[in-house]
Amino acid sequence: QSYKNLRHLLNPIHFAAQGNGVRNWNRRTTTQVSFPSRDICRVLILGCGNSSFGQDMRDDGWSGPMTNVDFSKVVIEQMKERYGSESTDKKPAMEFMCHDITTRFPFEDE
Repeated sequence: QSYKNLRHLLNPIHFAAQGNGVRNWNRRTTTQVSFPSRDICRVLILGCGNSSFGQDMRDDGWSGPMTNVDFSKVVIEQMKERYGSESTDKKPAMEFMCHDITTRFPFEDE
């Protein structure tokens, strides 16, 4: 599915149940969680392929660090060419990483 169809899932306001927490996509009620704002929230897109998902999120106001990951070196190179590595005053450049997601990521644990 496209980001346009899924973006409501990224906005917790759309899940607000009356007085009893946040309602997620499968209708189970969970504990109210505060989400980081779009300018500091870090986004990791696994299996990005040649999708515009990351750019669609950028266009929708997500300006925090964003990393797109795919197993294919060819796809990652194409994505780098398509979206570049330029950052702006308000948005850091999207990062692209070729990685097998069944192995440990080179990120620090948090």
